[in-house]
Amino acid sequence: MKIVSNQYIRNFSEIGHLQEKSTIFYNLVESKGQKGRMYGVELVYRCEGEGCEDSITAISHSRRSAIDIITYLYENAIKIGNWRDIVADIFGEQIQRMD
Repeated sequence: MKIVSNQYIRNFSEIGHLQEKSTIFYNLVESKGQKGRMYGVELVYRCEGEGCEDSITAISHSRRSAIDIITYLYENAIKIGNWRDIVADIFGEQIQRMD
């Protein structure tokens, strides 16, 4: 079973040809498996009728750690194109074996 709960929403305005109007949802993902509860991160990008989402569902057994990562991504306005690289920097090679 997977439960997704929104933690933050960041809206970006249209700025001429530099940036289009869009919204990013920074979500906490909770799943329960054979090894107990795991927490992860999901980013959902929405822009003028198109959208995409990306997640790493098994980052930590600690809910607090996952929320700290989500907060960091939100506060630094990290977009969906490069958030995995940032999480990989935090966790090192370990993240490449996940999802």
